[in-house]
Amino acid sequence: MRLCPNCNEWYDEKVGDVCPNCAYKYTKEDRVSVFTANDIKSVIKERVTRRNNPWIIALVALINLAVILSIIDIFVSKVCWSVYPLILFIVGFAVARLVYCRHDGNAVMRKIRAYLMILSLTLIFYSLVIKYASKVGQDISFFIVYLLPLTYIAYIIATLVRFMLKGMGKANVIWTMASIIGVCLLLMILGITVFSAKGFALALCIIPVALSVLVAINLGLVSYIKLKKNIEKIMSQTIDNDVIDVETED
Repeated sequence: MRLCPNCNEWYDEKVGDVCPNCAYKYTKEDRVSVFTANDIKSVIKERVTRRNNPWIIALVALINLAVILSIIDIFVSKVCWSVYPLILFIVGFAVARLVYCRHDGNAVMRKIRAYLMILSLTLIFYSLVIKYASKVGQDISFFIVYLLPLTYIAYIIATLVRFMLKGMGKANVIWTMASIIGVCLLLMILGITVFSAKGFALALCIIPVALSVLVAINLGLVSYIKLKKNIEKIMSQTIDNDVIDVETED
């Protein structure tokens, strides 16, 4: 709907730029003001929708639940049990969100990386708390030295497969590897120093860091070499054109 500035009557904007009530013809300034008003309405609607987004509501509920369970677990319970339902909640939320945005491959990879980091930090926190605060000698170090390293290795392989199938560019792969190096390095340090990983467990702690660094460095070198060749090619063409121009003038 559009409000006529001349007669103050509403009419359907599909009619055009002439008011059917008083035959007032819209000027350029009128059209700009109407567009601005409509644009403001759409922005407000988008913010309201985003604020009431069910995914955000579910995430806030998940965070509050995690805090409450952790407080009860650490200060009241003798057995640290809350890590297991919390893992199920995080995995369930992640799967539902990934199914929702499954049609956008790049978005799916970004969200997998984000949820994997959230899960990693959660498990690191609980592993440390249980090691130093558990009253019954619990041990969930297998999350740090087995489960998470294997998950990161699988994620790196999936990223490389997408890159080889032309589903990701070099820059995206380099950024993906660079963004997980920190978490993989933290897992390796904790696995070696805190949880005394040995043998196969030690190898699993090291492999994700080594793979992510190697992929990032090698793709970075390939990109640099390709960029250098393109620059040399452009410079060569420029020099050749200058020579041709000089010969033409002669």
